[in-house]
Amino acid sequence: MKKMRKKFLQYLTRGTSIRLQIALMLSSLFIILSLFYINTGDFNSTDPRPSLKPIFPKVLSQESEARISVESGLFVRSFPEFNVALNRFVVDLVLWFKFDPTAISLETIEKFSFEKGEILYKSPPNTKLIKGEVLATYEVRIKFSSNLDYKFFPFGDHKIYLVLTNKFVSPGEMGYLAKGSGFSIADNIYAAGWQYNNRKVEYGYSVSELDIQDKEKNILYPRVIFSIGFKKSGIRNVFLIVIPLLLMYFTGLFALSLDAEKHARAIMGLALGSMTSLLSYRFVIETLSPKVGYFTAADYLFTYILVVIFLSFLLNLYAIRRGKLTILTNAIRILFIITAYLLLVTTIYYLLFIFHKG
Repeated sequence: MKKMRKKFLQYLTRGTSIRLQIALMLSSLFIILSLFYINTGDFNSTDPRPSLKPIFPKVLSQESEARISVESGLFVRSFPEFNVALNRFVVDLVLWFKFDPTAISLETIEKFSFEKGEILYKSPPNTKLIKGEVLATYEVRIKFSSNLDYKFFPFGDHKIYLVLTNKFVSPGEMGYLAKGSGFSIADNIYAAGWQYNNRKVEYGYSVSELDIQDKEKNILYPRVIFSIGFKKSGIRNVFLIVIPLLLMYFTGLFALSLDAEKHARAIMGLALGSMTSLLSYRFVIETLSPKVGYFTAADYLFTYILVVIFLSFLLNLYAIRRGKLTILTNAIRILFIITAYLLLVTTIYYLLFIFHKG
């Protein structure tokens, strides 16, 4: 019985050895890197689209049958400023309209605006006649913000929305008609840290409800939503946040492999060092993170690692206080180590592939 107990104790001691820690560390790191590599192939955006209602003449009014259709589109030249963290963008573009001059005037057409945007520059219209219709083009620079959702930070991609509207006409009088072929992006478009991925255009109208109980007071405007998808350009920014967290995580768990009788000081140094480094690194994460009032993926990962490191710190304190480790203490340590690595991989998998779908 004593031999069996001795062998079992030796097995548990080997179970919390440095070799096991290194094996678990390398295998979990390999799996995590593989998950990041797989994730780079997907476009993951949780940004909400601005509200848009499709044009249904019967819903609007009888005047809709005489509604004037104005074909519109734009060409994006460049982004002089592209700051996702601050939700601040400046874009240079060519905006164009094609319409029947006998049905609507150019003065009405050029009263366009962009929601959540400020027109910094608008050139005089450049017009020409095409088969009885006028094509009017404008060189425009716009400073705007978009509907960005940061809960998937730093793993998420984003869709930037440019919303064209005209608040001087109603959808019953004039409606925009926009096609995908009329929305294009310059081939050499550049956005620091981001890569152009896709584009889409939708048109309809928006509703502002002045009185919920009285629909007659609703204000309707024609609207076109131009969306541009941007993917993370590489995984550099992700690794700047994740890799230091993983190193602190591994350091905190590594202390559980040391003998509490022989290496009490080393254990306390590693445990306290990982705790203080983690808390200090929180300020670095704050400088890189967008200023929002809800938890992001980075916050959930940080919180998980902080909880595990704190629990390992308590377990190390208990081991040092006991001095000579018992079979139960060793069993708890090895179970804690294996569970911690499994939960780390599971947590990162959840954040990369499931979290943004919830």
